[in-house]
Amino acid sequence: MSAAVAIDSVPTLYRSMSRDLTDYLEEHLGVTVYEEKLSDLLSYLVTSGGPDTPKALVISDAATDAERLYAYVHSAAHILLGHADRPFATILEPRRTPHGPSIRLDDWQLRQDLDADVLTGAILWGCEDEAWEAIGWDLAPAHDAASRRLALGTVRSISGLLPGHRYRAIQGALLSSSTRRAILRALKIARAAYHRSGVHSVFANEPVIRELREVYCLTELVAVVPELLHPHRRP
Repeated sequence: MSAAVAIDSVPTLYRSMSRDLTDYLEEHLGVTVYEEKLSDLLSYLVTSGGPDTPKALVISDAATDAERLYAYVHSAAHILLGHADRPFATILEPRRTPHGPSIRLDDWQLRQDLDADVLTGAILWGCEDEAWEAIGWDLAPAHDAASRRLALGTVRSISGLLPGHRYRAIQGALLSSSTRRAILRALKIARAAYHRSGVHSVFANEPVIRELREVYCLTELVAVVPELLHPHRRP
């Protein structure tokens, strides 16, 4: 995590992870992040040419912290899978609503989105075997053995900016939607009580508080995108 930010709350943890991810996207993947008012989309990724040209990730200004985090990692997954290698490619990310996605993707777009979710989940939890398998699905020239190893190095770097690799054991508990809701509700109650108690400044940097903060963010993220726990895999 960035040393320039004191991680003493959930919002500052999100800000630190977001800043680290946006810095990495720009420096290593050529992605500049913008915010705009988007009515039907969470985000979209657009390229100005081929694989080595600048890219722009535009995120809705109404996105939650968890949605932003997902958009950053999900966009990186699309890039690592070669989905942005087409000249002037535009990759759309619909908003998730109680009634389903905010827009309908074409079949090929949906397949790419599901594949990117598999890699996003592997990145989030630091699962290198799953990442290697996901990157190897595409047999295009961009995914030869050397490129796959390079992509895996990027996966490791992004995973290191996230806390998921330290909490793989909680994945099983989060598989059930009812359990996810119960855990998130309990964490929200504990968080509110913690801040009301007046001990925040005393215990903010205690290891157990830091761990609960990270578990809160991970639980909130998979509540938004459950596919990161049990993604659709290719047959």
